[in-house]
Formats: sequence, C-alpha cells, structure tokens
Amino acid sequence: MGPFPVSNGYSYILLVVDYMSRWVEAIATKTNDAKVVVDFLKSNIFFQFGVPKALISDQGSHFCNRAMSSLLHKIVFGKACYLPVEIEHKAYWVVKQCNLAYDRAGKQRKFQLQELDEPCLEAYENSQIYKQKVKRFHDQHILRKEF
Repeated sequence: MGPFPVSNGYSYILLVVDYMSRWVEAIATKTNDAKVVVDFLKSNIFFQFGVPKALISDQGSHFCNRAMSSLLHKIVFGKACYLPVEIEHKAYWVVKQCNLAYDRAGKQRKFQLQELDEPCLEAYENSQIYKQKVKRFHDQHILRKEF
C-alpha cells in the first residue's frame, strides 16, 4: 500500500492484529511516538481483551523505550498480592494455623466433590427418562403404512 493522504491532521495509522482470530484494531494518529502506542495498547487492547501473551513488533523506537517498559513493568509488578486471610487476620499465628490444615481441607474437598456427583447423576437419569417419554410419544403418533 502506498502512502496514505493526510486527513484532518492524522498522518499515521496504528494497527494491531490478533494472529489467531484475525481481529483488527486500528486508529489514526497525528504523531508516531511511544505515548500514542502506550495509550492505544492500554485503552483499546489491555482493557478490552486482556494482556496478550506476546507482543510482536518491528522493534521500532515506539516499542523499545522507557514508556513501554514502564507499562509492562506495571502490568507484571503493579500491585502486591494479599491473601484474604492476611487482610482479615493481622496475626501471623492465625495465618500459619489456617495454612496447616491441608489434610482436613483435602477430606472436605473430596466430600464436596462426592456431593457434586449426586446432582449430576440425578440430572443424567432425568434426561434418560425424558428421552424415553419423548420416544414413546413420537412412536404413538407415527402412522403405520403398509405397502
């Protein structure tokens, strides 16, 4: 494609393509600098679709600079992670005691999984009964033809 004509002062097109789905996001920009790229990635890509696993670029100056590296650093190391127990209980011994009950938690988890199987089996049985009733109804309304 040749050079695009300038329209209302917009002389550049920033284009992002998802390789799997072939989804295209594009904006017209007045400048070709890192701030425009970072703002576009934050507002149109990261907030709408989430953070991609890889950014493939031409290694231009608008992708390899301090603004882009600070954006990526904020995404990875932006906020500290707190466990709900740490927020609720400030004492270390409480957190330690909660973390040591693995065997009891494992038994409770197995029990919960067994309880989940019962509704699944009941739903399967109900679907089989429904299929039998529909088949019986259908068979009763079929007109027999003899040749």
